[in-house]
Amino acid sequence: MTVIYFSHVGEHWINGRPVQQDVGNTQFLAEQIAQVLGESPVRIVPEEFYPQEYEELVEKIRVERQTGRLPAIAKPHEIEVNDRLLIGYPIWFGTIPNVVKNFLQQLKNPPQVTYPFCTNEGSGMGNSENELRQILPLTKLEPGLAIRGSRVQQSTTAISHWLKQLNLI
Repeated sequence: MTVIYFSHVGEHWINGRPVQQDVGNTQFLAEQIAQVLGESPVRIVPEEFYPQEYEELVEKIRVERQTGRLPAIAKPHEIEVNDRLLIGYPIWFGTIPNVVKNFLQQLKNPPQVTYPFCTNEGSGMGNSENELRQILPLTKLEPGLAIRGSRVQQSTTAISHWLKQLNLI
């Protein structure tokens, strides 16, 4: 089993305003999930970092979405994925970030089963599960876990429930 995630560090939109965070919400969630599973989480790192300032970040994401640009991944060959993948990401513009999309499209050996988890501020899984089905058409996609970024610190019970529901613990 592999726990892989992408997370943004900097300003996040929390309860209607930008809040500076040194650890991204998705990173926090990934670390909690990995700890329960006894795994070490692996971070997807883009070659070009995303802006920390919220408005600049939103503009960069908007341009990526409009142009279809898929940001390059730093050292993608060093990230190994086995047959079961837990993939974490923030919901950006209602779906999976393009940097995660690029990572998944580059997989030489897609996982047999994928367990998505995400952070958001009200959109749940958004359209990310549909995009995952398009990117990984031969992979069984299990139900995802969506946690509000403003509540990620209190997500222990939701994580345990989700992992038990999937028979991972």
